Amino acid sequence: MYPNQDIGLTPCECYREVCRRRFGTREQSGLPPTSHGDTIYGTLPVTDPIAPWQVEFYERDDGRCPVEDFLNGLDKPARAKVLGLIQFLADQGPTLPFPYSSQVRGKLRELRTQYGRENFRVLYFGASGREWVLLHGFTKRTSTTPERDIRIAEARMTDYLERRKRVEP
Repeated sequence: MYPNQDIGLTPCECYREVCRRRFGTREQSGLPPTSHGDTIYGTLPVTDPIAPWQVEFYERDDGRCPVEDFLNGLDKPARAKVLGLIQFLADQGPTLPFPYSSQVRGKLRELRTQYGRENFRVLYFGASGREWVLLHGFTKRTSTTPERDIRIAEARMTDYLERRKRVEP
């Protein structure tokens, strides 16, 4: 499924090529452009017209996306691994099993992956309409999820839901 990595493509470039071949571009699919671009460093389509579940990145009022910033701060192999896990979430939806996903508290869940000795987490929740909203990404350094990171994600989830109520009648 992946293009031959022996021809000099990095894992991110291979993943991008697979996405382009499988899903095409947003223009080809008839989807409107997103407010923060179509991809993260040209790697992961933000919405996937074929996947049964959509993935949305939480945006702050200033238009910045915390999870996108977290992903862009990772080196390419780690970023490719986390992006692959996000795509897996879009494909599997609520059936995504442990160890890839686990319940944190209430509606809040976490995507879990590891690259080398680093443990990466992306906190998210399921919104209405078969959609996952990615709220907060971080590198986990302790055996438990830090309360600070959980509170950040819960505040963003509350903000997202309140803004959505104001927009929808």
